Amino acid sequence: MKNLFFALLFLIQPILVFSQTKADYQYVMDKFIKFYNAQQYDSVYNLFSNEGKKFITIERNAETLKRFMEKYGKVTSYKYLGIDSLDPDVVTVFTTKWSIAGDKTTSFTLDKENKFMDWRFITSSDGIDKLLKNRK
Repeated sequence: MKNLFFALLFLIQPILVFSQTKADYQYVMDKFIKFYNAQQYDSVYNLFSNEGKKFITIERNAETLKRFMEKYGKVTSYKYLGIDSLDPDVVTVFTTKWSIAGDKTTSFTLDKENKFMDWRFITSSDGIDKLLKNRK
């Protein structure tokens, strides 16, 4: 029985050590908004993990963020919605208010060091729809 306890503890330890909290997600979102709204696109890029940076260059990131700024505007506020339980990744979802585009849903995944693995500016899914319904 003692061996079973230690075996289970060994298996769940990575989950306990590397799981993020709501505060972690909000902290990263605050940093993103600060840099995005100030048009410090290189700083936004540095919020991504090395794995996440494999999918976009710093130049392409800046171009994309400039287009989003023109189309959607600055982020004026956000609210944590929760985790999209239907997504195979641990996707954190926020309602985000944009100065031009209004209310949208935004989501992202983080690595164990609280760096973006991916970022989804304007996103939707069955899991997000479920979160939005539960919010009301």
